[in-house]
Amino acid sequence: MGGANSRNRNNNNNNNRQGQGLFGGGADDSQFSPEMLQQLAQQGQQQYNRRPHNPAPITQNRTTVRNHFAIVKSSLELVKSDDSVANKLYHIKFEFSNTKPCIINIYYATKERLDSGARPIGYQAAFEYKDLAYPDVGHNRKFSSKELGLKPVDLNSVDILHQLSSSTHPLVISIASAEQNSIASQTTYATASTSANNKDKLNIRLKNTKIVVDGHDKAYDVQEIYGIASSNSAEDDNECVVCMVERRDTTVMPCRHMCLCHECAETLRKQTNKCPICREPVQSLMRISIDKNITKTQKK
Repeated sequence: MGGANSRNRNNNNNNNRQGQGLFGGGADDSQFSPEMLQQLAQQGQQQYNRRPHNPAPITQNRTTVRNHFAIVKSSLELVKSDDSVANKLYHIKFEFSNTKPCIINIYYATKERLDSGARPIGYQAAFEYKDLAYPDVGHNRKFSSKELGLKPVDLNSVDILHQLSSSTHPLVISIASAEQNSIASQTTYATASTSANNKDKLNIRLKNTKIVVDGHDKAYDVQEIYGIASSNSAEDDNECVVCMVERRDTTVMPCRHMCLCHECAETLRKQTNKCPICREPVQSLMRISIDKNITKTQKK
């Protein structure tokens, strides 16, 4: 009798320890028996493996566009002028790349006029830098209003720290083609806020980017694709997250994780409707073929 009671107590203690180890040591963890835990695990696996009723749609031969201009978003800064002690005088600086000769215009606290295709056609700004020409092409070029000898913006009279209205943008940077028969451009919209630790330091946040392409009658919003930088490199960290062999070339939409090769994407879309990275629902798959000269996209 004593031996049987001892074995029963040991079994109960083992069950309690198993439950406590899995569920954080709560007093009621012992109610989950190993059989129940196994059943829960099987149900979770079945739910994960459940095939979507409507696999992500495939569409082919989407329009390919090329953007000739780009701003390095992490390089965008508003720097307080050396002459500004009591005043709020700031210079702007950033890095950019251009594959066409270009003209840079910068607008503070501005209203924008658009045509029927949402292409910018004019600005009404409280302060601006106009028609700054860059006839040469290049990558990671540096723009600095201070080095160009331009007047700094006075934030006492130009309010870019508040959204004055839905039609007013705090900061707009336009890079447009300088070629006579080209309308290509990139327009970057940003906001500014005061740093919590330093009232003289301004934090710049890019809201969105819009491009206009030659031969197109409308503007396109640009969205960042997560993982495309490493996929465009020769490093060993660009393999598909599923097969871990092939180069990744397919982006999950709308979360924009570029994490799959096209073969795994074709298989995965029939098995699940969840992104392998963030588990968000998949609406479509976009295959992106990358070479050294141009990035081609086609929707899947």
